[in-house]
Amino acid sequence: MKTIQFFALFATLACATSLSAATLQSLVTNEHKDGDVIVVPNGTYEPSNLITETRHLTFRAETDGGVIIDGGNTARCVDLSDTITLEGFVLQNGKADQGGGVRGGTILRTTVQQCSATFGGGSYKTHARASIYKGNSAAFFGMAAYGGSVFSCRVEGNTSSAYGGGMGALFGVTVANTSVTGNTALRDNAGVLASPAQNMVYFGNVAERGLYEGAPMNSANALGSEVENAVSVAEEDIFNDAAAGDYSLNINKATNLIKDKGDTSLGGNYDVLWYDTDLAGHPRMLGQSIDLGPYEIADTFTVTCKVVGVGSVTISPNVIQEGDPVTLTATPDATYPRDFIGFYVNGELISTELTCTYKPVKRDTIEARFAGLSATPDTLATVLSQLHPTIREEVTLADGAYTINGLTKPVAFVGTTIEGTTITLSDDCKESVFVNTTVTGTASNATLHRSLALGLSGSNLTLTSSVIASNCGEMTGTAVNVTAYTTMPAGLATTDCVTLATTTNTVVGAILPKGDANIDAGQGGSSVTPYDNLDIAGRPRVIGSKIDRGAHECHYVTVTVEAEGYYTALTPAVGTYHVLTGDVISLSGTSPRAFKGWTLADGT
Repeated sequence: MKTIQFFALFATLACATSLSAATLQSLVTNEHKDGDVIVVPNGTYEPSNLITETRHLTFRAETDGGVIIDGGNTARCVDLSDTITLEGFVLQNGKADQGGGVRGGTILRTTVQQCSATFGGGSYKTHARASIYKGNSAAFFGMAAYGGSVFSCRVEGNTSSAYGGGMGALFGVTVANTSVTGNTALRDNAGVLASPAQNMVYFGNVAERGLYEGAPMNSANALGSEVENAVSVAEEDIFNDAAAGDYSLNINKATNLIKDKGDTSLGGNYDVLWYDTDLAGHPRMLGQSIDLGPYEIADTFTVTCKVVGVGSVTISPNVIQEGDPVTLTATPDATYPRDFIGFYVNGELISTELTCTYKPVKRDTIEARFAGLSATPDTLATVLSQLHPTIREEVTLADGAYTINGLTKPVAFVGTTIEGTTITLSDDCKESVFVNTTVTGTASNATLHRSLALGLSGSNLTLTSSVIASNCGEMTGTAVNVTAYTTMPAGLATTDCVTLATTTNTVVGAILPKGDANIDAGQGGSSVTPYDNLDIAGRPRVIGSKIDRGAHECHYVTVTVEAEGYYTALTPAVGTYHVLTGDVISLSGTSPRAFKGWTLADGT
């Protein structure tokens, strides 16, 4: 069985961080050490000066784009030493002689906009990674990269009164995998002035004198209409809406133009440029070579969402590459309105709002769940009359005894416990499903899932992840991953079922003792689709390499809990435990020191 090792990490000293600081430098204390990451609460901050800071510190926005530093068109937004990195910021309305947005340091996932300067409206001597420069202006160079570097960035809509509307890359700067689009220079070099620039995308840059509108003459691996020997295509087709100034990549159009067209054997200073993700957060080098421009194109896939209950869902966009966000919108039915429960991904609730944005991966299973109805033995007949005529809805049954006759529509009856609700069926069940219930009587065209068949007989039955008790009558149909306490009824076509002999005609509980002999012993291959992918105890099916035999998944993991640092209490205590796979483990600790987090043995 698998072994999982948890570490509870406690700091050696707790450091306080002010949440109301107006500048970045006021967040730094004497307790901060070289390499610390300071999470900056979302909000708008005053211009900050960290030019004298010698410690290697990273200032990370609470959420990307949530921290704004506004220069008020009177001051530079941030002045950084070479040891400072900003992540996820917005720098706007800065003004200075050099670098209106930022001077020095490193920026990552940061937007620099509407800043101005004599040299470098956006930045000056700054290392930029996966960032966006837009709408900046300068007498010389919309974004100046004197001595800095630029990788996986978008430089768009910037202006210069003279040269280098996009950027002036001078004095040893290295530039690669960046798009330079829609920039303007009143004289020459509307895109980039000087310096080699590799694996670039240029489009729509305009120089009033008409010289070098796109790239410098010594660019390599460039795509763009203004560069000699470029691919002869309408490059606006690689963007979502270039006419409106939207130069984000349209992956459905751009694949043949930029995918695997770059070069990573650039030599020289380019070895220090590579950043492991692109501007959208996708891993770099997904194909045979790096792609041109700031985006790496991965294989696309279609996002789908299963609707449980009565309602509908829209997905936008529904064709994406892994790591891209999608927006899910749930809409209740107008005629049969049901409360929206939430969106679930791989069985976990991610949102209870009607609109939800998240980043799916290809293997995700997404569900939008709408509430069904609830019934008691006295109200069941009325509730059944209110159900949708064609969509199978869930009816949650309170504990009690029910007699169900003459169903005219498919229903999913859900009991509150395995044996707390007993249902006596008529012969015609209209392909209804019974989940977490004890079912008795005679039935046809019915499905039992995660249920107990007690004194049941009937035809054309389907049983999945259920238990058959000893006093059941004749049955026909299919049983998949079922446990029988006596011999399986002869009329059932069985797959991966377990038969247990009992000495009496009674069943004590519906839980089969776990046994290693049944782990990964199932063969699968059945065409029967269960109501959900859970065993009779509510744990996920197919935890190991194969499905387990019988009604239960029997896998367990060995969990080892350890602690590092000083603490006063730890729950569970340091030790080794056996836990069934799928069960929830609650971990907690108490210490006068700051808690640094739980980690697995592999560091995650």
